[in-house]
Amino acid sequence: MKSLILVFICFQYLNIYSQNGQIDTTFFTDDIGYGSGYSVPNLNPFLKPLFKQSNGKMIFQTNNGQTYYSDFFSNGPLRVNSNGIIDTSFKYRDILYSGTVSSGVEFSDGTICLTGQYTTQFTVGIRHFVFLDANGNFLTSHSNILGCGQIYKMIRLSDGNILASGNFCSVFGSNRKGIAKLQGNSSGIGLFNTFNPVISGPTTVEIYDMVVQADGKIIIVGNFTSVDGNSRNGIARLNPNGSVDLTFNPGSGINTGVVNKIEVLTNGKVILGGNFSSYNGFLANNLIRINTNGSFDNTFNSNLSPDQTISSLLSTSSNSVICVGDFNEVNGLNYSNLKKYKTDGSEDTTFDIGSGFASPINNPYYSQILFKNTDTSFYVFGPFNFFNEKIYRNHIELDTNGILIDQYSKPTGFNGKIKSLEVLSDQSILVSGDFNAYFGNYIPSRLIKLTPNGSIDSSFNAYSADSLTQYDFAINSDGSILRIVEFFDGFTINYSF
Repeated sequence: MKSLILVFICFQYLNIYSQNGQIDTTFFTDDIGYGSGYSVPNLNPFLKPLFKQSNGKMIFQTNNGQTYYSDFFSNGPLRVNSNGIIDTSFKYRDILYSGTVSSGVEFSDGTICLTGQYTTQFTVGIRHFVFLDANGNFLTSHSNILGCGQIYKMIRLSDGNILASGNFCSVFGSNRKGIAKLQGNSSGIGLFNTFNPVISGPTTVEIYDMVVQADGKIIIVGNFTSVDGNSRNGIARLNPNGSVDLTFNPGSGINTGVVNKIEVLTNGKVILGGNFSSYNGFLANNLIRINTNGSFDNTFNSNLSPDQTISSLLSTSSNSVICVGDFNEVNGLNYSNLKKYKTDGSEDTTFDIGSGFASPINNPYYSQILFKNTDTSFYVFGPFNFFNEKIYRNHIELDTNGILIDQYSKPTGFNGKIKSLEVLSDQSILVSGDFNAYFGNYIPSRLIKLTPNGSIDSSFNAYSADSLTQYDFAINSDGSILRIVEFFDGFTINYSF
């Protein structure tokens, strides 16, 4: 049942002035207006980068198939230009009836291959490979390629073929647990029969991540226990032909827990991040470095690693490491989900993200993703609405010192509708509506006072009414403000003024 509550807030009454109708260029000149600002924050679904094309554009999907980006919504993947603006020339959108795209690659001719479990207007089965031209126009599809499971990741190899990993059990009817090599293009696709590592473990083998080294060898991590009959507990390296590489010996490997992410450094050493406590008998704390032969690298101090799961990581050209995850504490100190380490495993104190992702809205059930842009910048994707006490919805770009890059991340203006507005005699402005952010600043009261130049008047602090519709307000003769707010039975409001 809905009802209305009337709330009085003390404020001095001031007369109202009008303007001549011309745009005042001194009032927040960089605001491009509501409709180009960020949407009302929403933690689920959240953006997932599929891959970055050779032209710098990125293709996104969300965890439930419905892609939200700024004020734009699509049933299917979206492509975004390098400046963060939606690429409206990309045609393959609003086509998913159900399901999600899980991974994608780009061929040298610009052809795009997407895979996942979904139904579209072009396909009726599941576990597809869909081929698009460079503008996103549908070319052809191949359905029901996998006998079970799905592909988590695809890598286009230097020979033009595709390496696929995930939790599948067969490809084109042939037994393949967790990893397979595919050949072909939009004209047809098939299985590389000679690439056939025998991976053993639980009934459903999962490859959580894989990387291809410069020499063509492949490092994989997952829930497996052996490869080609050789003990490989959670980590292994394959030769380019798919056989196990015996020169890479992790010993007892990941003794407890799992590795979520692999990163190969420029010196050939390998960073592993995840949720594990030991590696080949050495104590480890979710983040370690190993040598090129698979042995534990004790020159990297893993005792300073995060206390909880690392979901994603990346390395810089200097071999320092940036990681993100569910952790809030590192070596007894508080940190907010994002951390940078030097080459010896010590903290990089030049990396400063302020309060980071700490916010009134938090969701521990979805992982954050790091995605490298250039040698000096990277993207963070995940279920967050706040960064450094400002609203940024699900994605930001940072430089390698932790500084926000506004070209990609900057929210503009109000993120919702204005219901009522009053200009006061000193040209300050009272605004009320369905918004809860203004230029990225969190406004839980949905009532804000702006100075004559459009900045927030921090001396005005109304009570929090987040999630309530603000219908109108009026200034009474005694100087109080009457607010008309939608109220739901059972909802408790605590306020002060």
